[in-house]
Amino acid sequence: MVMKNNLLKTLFLKIEKEEEISPILFVWEDLLSVNLEVFEVTQELLKKFWVDKSSIFRFEDNEEKLKIEHSREIISLANKKSTFKFQIILIENISRLTLSAANSLLKLLEEPVKENIIFLTNSWENNILETILSRVTIERINYKKKFLVDENIFSMLENYFEYDNPDLLTYLYENSKKFEKADYLRILDNMLEFCKKDVKYTDYLEKILELKNWSIKNNFNLKYWIDKILLK
Repeated sequence: MVMKNNLLKTLFLKIEKEEEISPILFVWEDLLSVNLEVFEVTQELLKKFWVDKSSIFRFEDNEEKLKIEHSREIISLANKKSTFKFQIILIENISRLTLSAANSLLKLLEEPVKENIIFLTNSWENNILETILSRVTIERINYKKKFLVDENIFSMLENYFEYDNPDLLTYLYENSKKFEKADYLRILDNMLEFCKKDVKYTDYLEKILELKNWSIKNNFNLKYWIDKILLK
């Protein structure tokens, strides 16, 4: 993805120069996908600068309102001195902010402090306060992911996650001797697409994404780690 690569280059440079980074609002109509893309960006930043994942403060989209107590927590976290080069505050679906919560964040968005990287996500711009929009850099994600779902794998995933049907595990075991890395990556891609359908699979999404990132640069037994995710 060109946008992500260019953004990462810019962020890498600013972090290396210890420059302040303006809060970034990522906008796309498919909110689950944009949240996943932004989480990928956070993982790349952690990996590049050897920052521990405990430095991500993620306010996940659980479809509940973000109230004034949440904004106070965000401000408190932002004022906390990080033991690493930076910390990331990720607020998903900021249209969940109540008016009082949104207003209380304005000063932080205007003066985020160098050690803080603030990422925001939302489906649209027209339901966000103008005072917030004026304080952020907007990244509009305007591509459609060209991914063809494997209906057979998708069906096994649905039966496994929804009905505890073991066919998926049997399929992985029976093909373990002939599957190559590309086959397991295809399964991971289908797992990602399936888990993006529902927020209850957020934990799986994170683990699958981390596994994909590791697999790009490392050779290890993908089947073992896929089994570990499924059997958690």
